[in-house]
Parts: sequence; structure tokens; C-alpha cells
Amino acid sequence: IETIFEKKYGYKRITSDTEMAEVLEFMKDSQSDCVIIQENGHPIGILTSKDVIKFIGEGKNPALSVHDVMSSPVEMLSEKASIAEGLEYLRNRHFKRIVVTNDEGNVVGIVTQQDLISRTYLKWSQLMQDHFKQFEEITQILQQKNRHLTHLATKDSLTEIHNRHMFAELFSQELSVVKRQNSKLALMMIDLDYFKRVNDTYGHNIGDYVLKEFVSSVTSVVREADLFARWGGEEFVLLLRNAGCEEAYHVGE
Repeated sequence: IETIFEKKYGYKRITSDTEMAEVLEFMKDSQSDCVIIQENGHPIGILTSKDVIKFIGEGKNPALSVHDVMSSPVEMLSEKASIAEGLEYLRNRHFKRIVVTNDEGNVVGIVTQQDLISRTYLKWSQLMQDHFKQFEEITQILQQKNRHLTHLATKDSLTEIHNRHMFAELFSQELSVVKRQNSKLALMMIDLDYFKRVNDTYGHNIGDYVLKEFVSSVTSVVREADLFARWGGEEFVLLLRNAGCEEAYHVGE
């Protein structure tokens, strides 16, 4: 499971004596649907959106400590566990999420069923051949959510071009072809200078508009066979099939 953490989830360390008012404010600002209650880095309880709804519905005092509201003890799974074990864990316990810990028992993050499925989607056919019984339920879920998960796993949500993970998969395949056939391949890395000034001056909505317009400009001049992807933020990558440095330079200009 540790392999699906592109970044560690930055959940604030909330102790059991924290007032509910502070916890609710944090959940609102961070748009988190749960928080892990910790003491010295070790989880002792969890507060979910279900607990919050019940708390508000009963009209309890916001000054109450989270200890009086949280669900405890909290069940955990090691980051060394396999994805198959994670899905089995969720199914058997009817949980929506897994609290993941390292070897020292410290919290490293939370993983949902969607996290587990979307990261395995592109390789599920091969995995099914080796572990058909373990992934029988994944097959059914993927058939139901095929279109949604394909888009989720391959496209950048803002610009609708390939995302970083999909580009990495495709680049690996292209590199194998180049080595096998001794053909040409050019990789262009693109960064928008001073993009932070756009967001700081005009706001993030205008920044998003600029990114989409930039993508539109690039896709209008490259070939359909070329692979264009958003690497992150204002960074993009363009993979040119059967192109050397000279051709790539002209495309860049």
C-alpha cells in the first residue's frame, strides 16, 4: 500500500483533548471527511463525517473534547500490506477508508477504496491472470465504473490532457520500442515562466484559464501521435515520436 502514496497525507495531528470546535473548523478548511486522533504519533481514535453529523444533530456543546465524540479504538493496516489485502480489509469491515501506519505504528495517511482501485486499474488484466480469485470483486467494480476510472487514472482534471502517471506508463512503453527498433524519440520539458504572478495578481481562476488556453495552443500545433501531458503545476512534458533534436527544436519554437 505504501507504493500508492505519491505524497504523505498532511493530516493535522489532533490530540484527544482538542475541542470539537477546533476540529470542525479544521475539517471545514481542509475539506477532510475524517481526522485521526493521535497521541505521540500513534492513532487512538478517528472522527468521521458520520460522527460529525451525529454530533451536530444532537446539538452538543462545541467545547466538548474530541475524546468524547471520536470512535475508538481505531483499526489500522500496515503500509506493507498488499493492495489486495487492503480491499479485503475494506470489504470485510464495511469501511470506507483505511488508516495506514508504518512499522513504528505512526500514522502515514489514509487510503480509500478509490485510491486502491485507480492505482491498480491499468495493470488489472495481468494481475487477474495471477490472482483471479483475489481480484474477482475488482473486476466487477471496474466493469461498473470503467469510464469514470479510466478518465480518473489517465487525464489531468483541469486541462483534460494526460496526467503524470499516465505519461510515465506511456513513456516507458515508447522507450522500450525505441530501444528495440532503434528509432528516434524526443522529450520536451515545458515550464511557464512567472506563472505564480498570474495567480497572485489575477487569482487562481484566471490561472486555470491560462493553463487551459496554453494547452489548447500546444495541442493545435503538435501531431495527434505525440504525447502531451501535465507534469504538475505549470510544468508540462511533450513526447515526440520518430523525432530527433532538430525536429523537436522546430516544434519547440
